[in-house]
Amino acid sequence: MIKARVDVSTDFGRITREVNDLAKRAVTSGARVGAQTASEVASERSHTGTLAHMDVLPVRGSPDGWEASFRSRAYYRLFQDLGTLENRGTRLSAATVARRSSPSGQARQAKVAGRAGIEPLFFYRAGRRAGRAAMLAVIRGGL
Repeated sequence: MIKARVDVSTDFGRITREVNDLAKRAVTSGARVGAQTASEVASERSHTGTLAHMDVLPVRGSPDGWEASFRSRAYYRLFQDLGTLENRGTRLSAATVARRSSPSGQARQAKVAGRAGIEPLFFYRAGRRAGRAAMLAVIRGGL
């Protein structure tokens, strides 16, 4: 009679902890690099320094894993990032389009016609691109 025994021990808890630690390191690195890149792009126009000062927000859990981010302290950051008027780089909401097509909206548009508005800097987009590359570099480095 032949007896065989196979002992397969797994340590999924340890593996999960290591993967979570790697993910946290990756998103932290991505947020730092993204903030630095966004700050460099935003400093092209910054007169007070507030726009270019980026805060790195701490790592927090999300339903899909881990996330960390960065943001400028300036209250006008979205206007500088996306631009205004003719140079706006993103789609307008349906409510804004409806407001603009009303008679009062047409009057407001006529007043600002010919103005270029604020040129978009797209510093958040540049920061996300650089942060994603840094995050993937950490992940490729492995445990």
